[in-house]
Amino acid sequence: MDIFWFLIGSFGGFVAGRSTAPKQISPQDEKLIEENQRLNTDIAYYKKLTKSLVEENKELKYNVRK
Repeated sequence: MDIFWFLIGSFGGFVAGRSTAPKQISPQDEKLIEENQRLNTDIAYYKKLTKSLVEENKELKYNVRK
């Protein structure tokens, strides 16, 4: 019986949440989304750069030891 009430409550919460969700994106939210995408692109670039630098340093250390 508890599962029944849990399912009813979950469904009711889902319906209430969907009805109060904004339908349109505000200009401020749009700017934040664009900034978030730009930052994610920057993060991917710096991760790739760091990875390549680490590989280069490993190679240099290996060559110096020889």
